Amino acid sequence: MYDLNKRSYFTTLGELRMLLAHLPADTKVCTGGVLGSYLHFEQDGNLVSFDDEDLTEDYSEQFSEDGGDDDFWEGQDALMLHEHNDRLDYLAYMNSHIGG
Repeated sequence: MYDLNKRSYFTTLGELRMLLAHLPADTKVCTGGVLGSYLHFEQDGNLVSFDDEDLTEDYSEQFSEDGGDDDFWEGQDALMLHEHNDRLDYLAYMNSHIGG
């Protein structure tokens, strides 16, 4: 059950940082009720999107001539998962050696 007293609305990264600054690094995150999220950056840098979907279709025109290059997207997904695991390993290391 959620805590109504802590419910917040935000529209900027600065606000989000303020709202989450007190939480431990291993706090779970969900978007749209789903554990885990994708982070998308607008090319001009003016927008960050949190989504529970990978939005591959939004990238397909730019990175795949026919929009369906499975090998390309499988490689991108593998790289993204590898980077995710590296970040989790780093956070676990930092927590065990510095924070906890």
